[in-house]
Amino acid sequence: MKFRALCLLLLWSAFGGIQAREVISLNEGWISVCRPENREDSIVVRGVNLPHNWNDYYAYLPGATQNNLYGSCRYERHFTVNTSNNEAVFLRLEGAGSYVSVFVNGKEVCQHQPAGMVTTILEITPYIYTGDRNRLTIICDHPSDNQDMPWVCDPEHDMGVTSVPFGLFRNVSIEVSSAIRIVPYGVHAWTNTACDTLYVETEVHNYSSHGAECRLNTEVESMLSHKSFVLGAHLSDTILQRFAIKKYNLTPWTPEKPKFYKVTSKLMQGFQQVLADQEDTQVGISSVKWPARNPDGTLTNDDHRFYLNNQPYFINGTTEA
Repeated sequence: MKFRALCLLLLWSAFGGIQAREVISLNEGWISVCRPENREDSIVVRGVNLPHNWNDYYAYLPGATQNNLYGSCRYERHFTVNTSNNEAVFLRLEGAGSYVSVFVNGKEVCQHQPAGMVTTILEITPYIYTGDRNRLTIICDHPSDNQDMPWVCDPEHDMGVTSVPFGLFRNVSIEVSSAIRIVPYGVHAWTNTACDTLYVETEVHNYSSHGAECRLNTEVESMLSHKSFVLGAHLSDTILQRFAIKKYNLTPWTPEKPKFYKVTSKLMQGFQQVLADQEDTQVGISSVKWPARNPDGTLTNDDHRFYLNNQPYFINGTTEA
């Protein structure tokens, strides 16, 4: 029985610790108003600190029907930010359920945008008053008939599948960076099946109204790769770089010894190659193969064991939808 080994690459992105970016926490000092469904009165809370959950896990009782709190809530607060002409400002919502509408100084940034348990990042540069007081309003809509999000209600039995957070239930922050930057979660790394070559793909975007000469410097261990390119106004580009890692004899990742290596991506801008943005990503390299099935999906009569780094590895169980 012949089979090819797959190579598993684990990534962890230290998105919040970038020196080329300024992060301003907005977790404190909100005013929030909640309007539950099927109720005419509203609930008002001042001095709200995030994370905040209006739902308060109402559906924890087994067999309870529609104990989740549904409706719409509004959060409002002020913030001040200072920027220059070559910088951009972003609003980062790490968890908001289930849909969000965002207004900065009364101007609409987005309307009823799916958010939920994934991070939402919005550019708000055109809407802010730099160096002055800005008003931020976030409306979270959490309807009981939600049918197009991963966390939905059971319409047949009128039951909530789980207790879904309602409101700004994770961190909210303002991020100031260069207008030319690495996009959020824009570093993607993988290897070939032999695990002797590392590929790093980096997506960059130009939020400014003029093009620029750029260079991407990516370093893995003692290996360094440079790639120069021109990025037009309001355009994106994806840069692919390769690293021959076989000669470095890198320690493979295992659950018992999760060894990581750092990939440093530096985006340089202009003739003088000024640092515009930087992101550090940790990667773990492992080879994985499971010869239990043939390419057509039928079971083999040979070895059915799961292999990690060419050694049999016992899996306690899997989760299947």
